[in-house]
Amino acid sequence: MYLPWTGFYIYKLFEVAPYISDVNFGAIVGYGTFINLDLWNSWPPDFQELCRQIGLEAERLSDKIVGEFDRQALDMMLSAGAVLVHFQEQEQLEKAVPDPIELVEQSVAAFAKPYEAPARKYGDFLRTRLAQGHE
Repeated sequence: MYLPWTGFYIYKLFEVAPYISDVNFGAIVGYGTFINLDLWNSWPPDFQELCRQIGLEAERLSDKIVGEFDRQALDMMLSAGAVLVHFQEQEQLEKAVPDPIELVEQSVAAFAKPYEAPARKYGDFLRTRLAQGHE
């Protein structure tokens, strides 16, 4: 099961499966904002920018809250007897698993051609954020 540490702790999974791993499959979305592109395009630029800023602020707050809870949850599980098994093959995993951003871009291109350019633009935005160290 792939959950953040908080999920493992809340559901007490570490009690029945005490060996937990730090394998990284990528980001788990804690906060997402979705708006129909036609609706978005109907809004004036200043309102779009306001929505962008609010969305980014909510994302940062979510990252901070989830990060803090996850650190606490991991510490509590380890204190309760869980054993952390460090995943040694992260690089091989990342090479073997397709890029999820690219998969979404390909799906949009195949099934919603008018939205391909915005999807690729958003994909570029995500790649830039990841390269800057944001998850």
